[in-house]
Amino acid sequence: MDTQPKASHFIHGAYVEDNNGAPIDVIYPATGAVIGRVYSATPEIIEQAIVSAKSAQSCLLYTSDAADE
Repeated sequence: MDTQPKASHFIHGAYVEDNNGAPIDVIYPATGAVIGRVYSATPEIIEQAIVSAKSAQSCLLYTSDAADE
């Protein structure tokens, strides 16, 4: 079984990898073994996530559930 995540981040429906962030070990809690590695978000990744979130938020304004509130 491959335990390595596809990428460190998931933004706007896609996996995004950026190896410039600080490495973070993924640890299996039952054994303490390192089973993968991801990277912390850099300012560029954070900006991508913010832009995506704002885009999604503006789309929610036009859904029928949001209009009923």
